[in-house]
Amino acid sequence: MRSIFTAVLCAIAATTWAQTLNYNRAQNKASWTVGFTNGLVAIDSATNLIGDIWVPRKAMIVTNSTGSLSVTNTSKTQFYRLISSDTASFPAGMKLVPAGHFLMGDDNTLTYTNEKPRHWVYTSAFFCDQFEMVNSKMAEMMQWAYDGGRVTIDTSAMVRNSAGIPLLQCKGSIFANSFNQVIYGGYIDTNGNSAFGFYVEAGRTNNPVVGVTWYGAVTYCNWRSEREGLPQCYNLTNWTCDFSKNGYRLPTEAEWEKAARGGQIDQNYPWDSPMNGSTQGYLNQISTNMATYTQIGLGHPFTNTPVGYFNGTQDPPGPDTVNGYGLYDVAGNVREWCWDWYQGDWYSQPEASSPDTTGPLVGDMITFPSGPPGPSRLSRGGSFDENQKNVRCAYRGQAYQSAPSFANWYLGFRCVRRP
Repeated sequence: MRSIFTAVLCAIAATTWAQTLNYNRAQNKASWTVGFTNGLVAIDSATNLIGDIWVPRKAMIVTNSTGSLSVTNTSKTQFYRLISSDTASFPAGMKLVPAGHFLMGDDNTLTYTNEKPRHWVYTSAFFCDQFEMVNSKMAEMMQWAYDGGRVTIDTSAMVRNSAGIPLLQCKGSIFANSFNQVIYGGYIDTNGNSAFGFYVEAGRTNNPVVGVTWYGAVTYCNWRSEREGLPQCYNLTNWTCDFSKNGYRLPTEAEWEKAARGGQIDQNYPWDSPMNGSTQGYLNQISTNMATYTQIGLGHPFTNTPVGYFNGTQDPPGPDTVNGYGLYDVAGNVREWCWDWYQGDWYSQPEASSPDTTGPLVGDMITFPSGPPGPSRLSRGGSFDENQKNVRCAYRGQAYQSAPSFANWYLGFRCVRRP
C-alpha cells in the first residue's frame, strides 16, 4: 500500500504560502500548487514519519504556481513532502538550498578513496551564489579596498592585506602573461580618461575570478558583508568563522556538495547522470557543451568560460545545465574554495556525519610544489584543467588541494550565507 504525506511547508519565504501536494496513483505522479509563480520546489520522500531520513528526490526552479513530477512506484509505503520558497525572498544573485539530508560521497570502486564511504549529512538551509564570483566584482572590491588603504600590491602584482597575507594574484608588469584576468595597472576608463588601478582584461568581465587565495576568498566574503550591512562571519586575524552569523562566507564542504547535487540523489553530475558503477557511464554523461573541462586524452586549454555560459544557448548548442537549485558551473570551469581543512579519510570519521559539520579541526600535511609542507584547505567542483572524472559532484581531489596562501589559474570561489 502506498501512502502520500501532504505537507504545508515553507523552507524560506517572507510569507508562508499555502501549498498542497497530491498523488495520482494511476500515473505515479505527484502534483503541487504553491502561492507564487517564481521560486524553488523540492520533493523529498521517506518510508516513515518517525526517525527516518527524508531523501531528496527532485528540486527545480519553477515559473508556474502548479506543476507535477513522476515518482518511482515501489512496494513500500512512501511519504512525500513538498518544500518551496518564493524567489522574492532570495538575496540578489543567490538561490536557496533547503534544509535536509543528502547522501555525500561515492562508493564506486572506480572512483577515489577519499570519496568513501558515502554517508548521510544534514545541513541547515542556506543561500548560495548562483554563479562563481566574477572578475568584474573582484576588481571593483579590490579597488574599494585599495582606495581605503586596506591592501597593498607588491612587485609581482600580488594583492596583500595589511598583515602581508596574499589575497589575489593579478596581472601586472611581471605577470603580464599570467592566466589571471584581473589586472593592476594603467588603463583607459569608460569615459576615455587615463586611470590607474584594478580593471578586467577585455572580454573577461563575466568570467570567474581566478588567482584568488583561500585568504582572499574569505576576506572578500567579509568585505561583501560589511558593504551590505551584514554581520561579518570571519575573524581576519586568527581566521576563524562564526557560523551563527548571517553574513557572507565560504560554503563548508558538505554545503558545497549538497548545493552542487541540486536536490538529486545517486547522480554523478548536477543533471540526470545515474551512478551505474562503470567508467564508461560517467564518460557518456557529460560533454563539452555541458560544462568546461578537459576531455581525457586531449590537451589542456588553460581557459575558462563566462559564468552561466551553459544556459542552453551556448555554441555548440547544448542543454541548459543549471541544477535543481538554480546554480551554474558546479561541474568544471574553476575549482571553488570551501571552508574546510582537507583530510583524506575524513568521511570515515563519525564527525563527518554530524549535522552542519564544518570539517576536521586540522588538515593532512601535504607537500606542495613550492614552499614547505603544510595543511591545505579544500576546493571542490573540478576545473577547465581537469577531466570528466574530476568534475563529478563527489570529487574531492587530494592532488588539487592547496595551502590557504596558494593562488592559481584554476582556483575561484562562490559565497553562501544563512537566511
